Amino acid sequence: MGINQSSLENLHSNKYLGRFVGTQQILREDMFWNEFTQFSSLSLFTRDAIKLFKKDIEALCKKLSTNTKASGNFMTLVCISNYCARELISHSSNINNSEIVNKFRNALFIIRCCCEYFAEHLFEDDFIDLFNTVPLFDDQVSMFEEYILVLSEVISFVPVNSSTYYVHFESITSYIVLLSTQLFQPKPKESSKIFLSILHSKCSGNAITVIQSCLHNYIKNDPPPSDSKSVVSWAASGIWSMFVNDNQSTDSPSNLILYPLANHSFFLLNLFVFSSSKEHNLYRKAVLNCKPGKSSGSGEDDATTNNDCSFTLNFNRLFSALARDLHMEQTVLLLYTMLHKNKSFVNYLLRQKDLENILLPLLKVLYDLEKSNPHSIYMVLICILIFTQDSTFNNIIHHKTGLDLSWYKEKKLIGISLGSFIVLILLRTIQFNMAKMRDKYLHTNCLASLANMASNFTNLHPVVTQKLTVLLEQLIKRLSKLVTQTSKEVQETKEVTDVEVLEEIIYMLLEIINASLFANIEESSNLILSLLRNKELFDGLATKPKFKNIVTNIAVIFSYFGKNVNELAEYGDSPDSILTAIKQSSAAFPIQKMVKFPALMFRYLEEESAEEFFIPYLWSIIYKQSFLYWNSDRILLFPTCP
Repeated sequence: MGINQSSLENLHSNKYLGRFVGTQQILREDMFWNEFTQFSSLSLFTRDAIKLFKKDIEALCKKLSTNTKASGNFMTLVCISNYCARELISHSSNINNSEIVNKFRNALFIIRCCCEYFAEHLFEDDFIDLFNTVPLFDDQVSMFEEYILVLSEVISFVPVNSSTYYVHFESITSYIVLLSTQLFQPKPKESSKIFLSILHSKCSGNAITVIQSCLHNYIKNDPPPSDSKSVVSWAASGIWSMFVNDNQSTDSPSNLILYPLANHSFFLLNLFVFSSSKEHNLYRKAVLNCKPGKSSGSGEDDATTNNDCSFTLNFNRLFSALARDLHMEQTVLLLYTMLHKNKSFVNYLLRQKDLENILLPLLKVLYDLEKSNPHSIYMVLICILIFTQDSTFNNIIHHKTGLDLSWYKEKKLIGISLGSFIVLILLRTIQFNMAKMRDKYLHTNCLASLANMASNFTNLHPVVTQKLTVLLEQLIKRLSKLVTQTSKEVQETKEVTDVEVLEEIIYMLLEIINASLFANIEESSNLILSLLRNKELFDGLATKPKFKNIVTNIAVIFSYFGKNVNELAEYGDSPDSILTAIKQSSAAFPIQKMVKFPALMFRYLEEESAEEFFIPYLWSIIYKQSFLYWNSDRILLFPTCP
């Protein structure tokens, strides 16, 4: 860029850039490099500014991609950047040397901008070759491998402070840019040479410390230095409007969004986890194997590592960070990873008295179905399903009350337990899905979670039992209507399929009711009352072969409690009187008269080709929410809107 360059204007005529991208070789010893890496802030505060900047340098990057094959100038800049990194890593006093730090930061920025163009416009082999334009001797390490090794060492061993904040930001962002070659492939590619180099070259020796640093950066969510003059400074308050919803306040950004280093650290963490599940991925293993540990005196987590590719992490801090950020899609992805693969974290979660801080943000995504991304909805449902696979979870959620449900606007839910609220939201989701979305995957996962919880239902809230019977009524009426339609001479395949789907949903709901009543008859008073009030719903089902067996137990309930309610309701037929009668008579209920059906238990199994879902989804989030810009017309991995 050059001395005193602090504006985005006239970059195409900048003499330093012109010489850098030209055909003439610039020797490493040339004073040009000191001047080239000295520049002030190029304030990229908005996505429009980033887009404009990339447009301004596109012709220069194109020229460089051709000319550096002869000049080797790009490789020379990488060498200089690597040297600066070694100076920072080897001599701790240099961390506060603004000249070295700024030179390194600016070199990283220029290299990263060039790599953004290379990743977007070149084949992967040609991209890597630009790092190695000078022939290598047999004992020499590839400059590309040296570059990614240096990035890993900076992330791992250079402490984050006000001087090095943007050095870390550029190092982590550089990794994201290198991996962005996936964007320009029509489907996820396991054999990406760049990613395989990161997995298997020397830099993989720092996999644990890189992951640990990314987690630390995310958890701490430190703001940028207030006096920073970085090329990517986010200090201007206007930037926050890009990352918060219209209905959120921007008075306290740190409570709503992630600052730049935390944001990109979190993206890189997720990329390492999801980009390769089949390869020997030490980065992924480090996340899956991390264990709870105490905070060290320095305020950082202990970094004890071992042959199992694990380290200790303060789970209290991770829990707080997840609870803070679960309104963001990428946070749900990390929660999913920890729930699905990290047993230590699951065991930790189930011991937390404030587990609602994790669950309520997830439930809010389902509550706001019309506003939520379908992929985000699926991930939330999977997380809830994984939770419900644990009987301890299914028990403790019914003993947690005092919830902050100010965002739930349909009814005031006085005294509702966390368990009842989960059931309510899942039933509401099924109801909404059947009315509008009609997504089989969605209602299947909702029903699976309800089934897992059913035998632990405890004193379901009256609003919940009412929602259950209302949903049943709607489904039975729809089924009756469709059966009438399909009984005509001409039967549509779609209508037959709809009948089968409705029958499956109704049957599953009846199984859930059975499981709850059989396991906890004495704590099912509200459910029994709701069933008695809607007895006519089940009269028709008993005559249908599909439902004959499953409604047998409900008939036993009607027979016993109908009789006892009449006998015990001495104080009238008010709901409270009937509820009291049900509670009194439930203790003597002859459970042996009920048929015991097989226990309901559903487990989540990740699909064999899960990366075909996760990688495009993750990159679509990065595309929308990172401080990077890619030309949407060139992206092939997922559909984009310009």
